[in-house]
Amino acid sequence: MHWSFDFDHSLKVAETVFEYLRKRKISLTPQNYIVWYSHFAGSNPALSRLIRQLEASEDDFGERRCAEVYERFFGAEDHARQVSQSAIRIQGIVEAIGERVSETSDGAVEFRHALDSASTVMGEGGDNGRLLELVVDLQERTARMQDQATFLHEHLDRSSQEIETLRNDLVSMRRAAYADQLTGLGNRKLFDEVIRKEMAAASESGSELVLLVADIDHFKSFNDLHGHQVGDVVLRLVAGKLKATVKGRDTVARYGGEEFAVILPGTRIEDARALAERIRKDIGTSRIVLRRSERDLGVITLSIGIARFRAADSVASFFERADNALYRAKEKGRNRVMVETPEVAGLTPVASAV
Repeated sequence: MHWSFDFDHSLKVAETVFEYLRKRKISLTPQNYIVWYSHFAGSNPALSRLIRQLEASEDDFGERRCAEVYERFFGAEDHARQVSQSAIRIQGIVEAIGERVSETSDGAVEFRHALDSASTVMGEGGDNGRLLELVVDLQERTARMQDQATFLHEHLDRSSQEIETLRNDLVSMRRAAYADQLTGLGNRKLFDEVIRKEMAAASESGSELVLLVADIDHFKSFNDLHGHQVGDVVLRLVAGKLKATVKGRDTVARYGGEEFAVILPGTRIEDARALAERIRKDIGTSRIVLRRSERDLGVITLSIGIARFRAADSVASFFERADNALYRAKEKGRNRVMVETPEVAGLTPVASAV
């Protein structure tokens, strides 16, 4: 990413961003600002290409769409920055512990030397006054050692609690980095990581691996007609139905927009098709009713494409076959399940619908 530090240019870009967000009634949050500043400044070509594609399809850039774009292009930077800050905090804790341990260790060495000296003096004999001085000195040194040990113990307790808090924060950050904010499913980053891992495992063991790609039918028209808030409800409803299918090593992810992916390791394609049918029918029986007006918006339907992994597959070719099957399901009337071509799947594709 390349930024211009020319004052006049950056001011012009900022004014363009402000005017654009004002006209579209998009909140001027830091996240929204960086998305549109990057676009108008031309600093992120991939982001600009996506925006142009979405604008060409007359996609409405509301708060949700901005959040999705930000997460896709800048979410990883946020995560890396948070991890870096946690690492700095942990380093500070470790250094502080080292200093306390070093101080305690130095005190222990001095105390041992004092004991050796006292032992020598007592071995040589001496008057009561000298012995009394030794006893008093050892008492004082013992008290200091006890204080240092207590302080070290308390410091270690506090440090342990802070490290545990940081550990929990890092676990939460890791989960957030792989989670879709709207639906709670895995995001595209999780999908990419899991599909590569499962493809490698299937190649090594020769086990079955199936991919489902699902898309909500007529979602854009539904969104345009009823608004993004209702659209979000639909996305969460579908996500919940899909999540209910997850078991063991299965993974469900929101691939992007209204498209979802289900990774099914160790699953025969016949079983995957039966599962896809259950998902389709379950979602197709769910009606969307607005609570306040009790307005019935009808049912939501889902089209699903299925592909089975081949040893020669790349992630792109594997996904493409499932996506092509999804496209054929759309062509044949939507609300149906289609399996990839028979010569690839070893199974006659069956289109099914209510």
